[in-house]
Amino acid sequence: TYGALNFYNKKIERTAGAPLKVIDRAFYNPSASDDPVIQELSAKKTAKVYTTDSVITQLMCASKSVYSWDIVVTKKDGVIFFDKRDGSEIDRITVDENAYDAPSDSHDANINNAQNLSLEATFINQNFLANSVFDENVVKFNHPNPFHDSSEPLLSKGYRYKKFSFRAKDEEEEPVSVVVRTGVDSKDAATNQTLAVKAVNEYNNNGLDWKSKFTSQRGAIIAAELKNNNNKFSKWTNQAILAGVDTIKLGFVSRANFKDNTKHVILGVSSYRPQDLAMQINLSTGNGWGIVKSYIDIISAEDDGKFVILKHPNSPKLTVYKVPENAFQDEE
Repeated sequence: TYGALNFYNKKIERTAGAPLKVIDRAFYNPSASDDPVIQELSAKKTAKVYTTDSVITQLMCASKSVYSWDIVVTKKDGVIFFDKRDGSEIDRITVDENAYDAPSDSHDANINNAQNLSLEATFINQNFLANSVFDENVVKFNHPNPFHDSSEPLLSKGYRYKKFSFRAKDEEEEPVSVVVRTGVDSKDAATNQTLAVKAVNEYNNNGLDWKSKFTSQRGAIIAAELKNNNNKFSKWTNQAILAGVDTIKLGFVSRANFKDNTKHVILGVSSYRPQDLAMQINLSTGNGWGIVKSYIDIISAEDDGKFVILKHPNSPKLTVYKVPENAFQDEE
């Protein structure tokens, strides 16, 4: 375990209508190949496969995603790394990806296009976590944050490096082990539970005005969010299960004014056990691991080299391409 957690401040659950403060905190989510801890574990031959929770859950939830994304896979001496590219869409949080009338992916100045909503949701999630923890109370993990080497204040984040093994089909086959860097956001001092802190956001009045109806129609609002953001919730739930998190704290945030995507208000917080949320959205972790194992098998059968798993936009199709060793390294 690495990093440090700030204790969760329950006051955020009682401050309906409070503004979401912009709190500048350093946040890191490097790819597996750039992670010094994973490099160390790889040098010790801890496992055959190395990756991070954001990359592996993208693959686990492939069948629920609509937008395009890609994962870079490197195989060398039988060891496999599943990585994201620099500036990858994997780091962004999508909005209404699974909705019937999903936001358009036009590249104009519209604040409600898919790209701008994704940047807004990512900004909201980091600030919602910073708003929901105490500054001074810190729980330190076994080792300090491995990515932080400056004096700027850190966003509450703990990393658990976990090893998962697939059972071998027969005695001749060796079990395949996978090391995954997983994340924990906060801790509840009263219950000692570890927390994942996430936020969903309202960007237009789609019939269920959150500000006026959040208290009376919370169930309907949550049901609509689970349906329109099935992929996002599936990834968050899988990440929480992989990390062994006890509770997901889900914040509901709305724009103060629908024409301005820079100012937001917090309307409320709901709590879920990850396993209960998985049942509610019909998520099978076993199926997710099945997808991961399939791609490990595909890459294992190939010679050493670099590959790209590409998800086609608006299609359930995934394609594996072999690419040159120096692909994605130079700026051209």
